[in-house]
Amino acid sequence: LINTMQRDLKSSNHLEVCAALISVCRLVNNEMIPAILPTIIQLLSHAHESVRKKAIMALHKFWKLSPESI
Repeated sequence: LINTMQRDLKSSNHLEVCAALISVCRLVNNEMIPAILPTIIQLLSHAHESVRKKAIMALHKFWKLSPESI
């Protein structure tokens, strides 16, 4: 699951990245955060506004699950 999410988050298609970010917000748990966090942080500087917004939503979800991880 982590490899699939990482691949989708690194896609050149912004719709695919948005879909991956939505699934991250719903499926991630405390054990997955360290593996996905660096990719999410890179997406904060993405060209599309919707990707940046969803990346912030994912970081908020991570913070709610594990405040010390952010």
